[in-house]
Amino acid sequence: MDDFFSIEDLNEIYNEIESLEDIFKVGDVRNDDTGEIYVNEKYKKNKNIWLHEHFVNGDSKILKLLRKVWFGKDNIEYLREHDNPFFSVITETNYDRTLLSKYNNGDFYGWHKDGVDSPTILTLNIFISHEPKFTGGDFVIERNGKSKTIEFIPNRAVLFPSRTEHMVTEVKEDKHEHLSSRFTIQNWSSLRTK
Repeated sequence: MDDFFSIEDLNEIYNEIESLEDIFKVGDVRNDDTGEIYVNEKYKKNKNIWLHEHFVNGDSKILKLLRKVWFGKDNIEYLREHDNPFFSVITETNYDRTLLSKYNNGDFYGWHKDGVDSPTILTLNIFISHEPKFTGGDFVIERNGKSKTIEFIPNRAVLFPSRTEHMVTEVKEDKHEHLSSRFTIQNWSSLRTK
């Protein structure tokens, strides 16, 4: 889905990303067997912020805009109208988490699946960058032995079943500028039972 957010929404997103520059943390991974959280830069190298944890008061523009667009009435109706059970699953979810990730020179994310140890069903990955000054950082997804590369284009959203293998190719940049980095807003939708 291209042009996911409006220009006005993107400007608010860029403002929030600018304000968060100094609090990104080294990206970590979770061991699916033990639940242990650790850093493994041979497998994943980036920085990120769990927005729902950082903005415990719900004061995030990104989270508000994501909910307005993704979980808004128009989008839900659009997904319901498609004759595809995959799209209709979003209407059955009742919990979500959102991560803002930042990739700079040499950063990447190796092959992995989302939500292996959780009830996560859908992953929404939105590409964000204000005037990108990098190459690479493309999203690659693999299903049934076939891979597809999805070019990083700002304001493009990719929706897929969370347990589908995917990766991010290495980012290369000559000059670092914060807002021109490769950012992604990842949202995981789940079905939680009481």
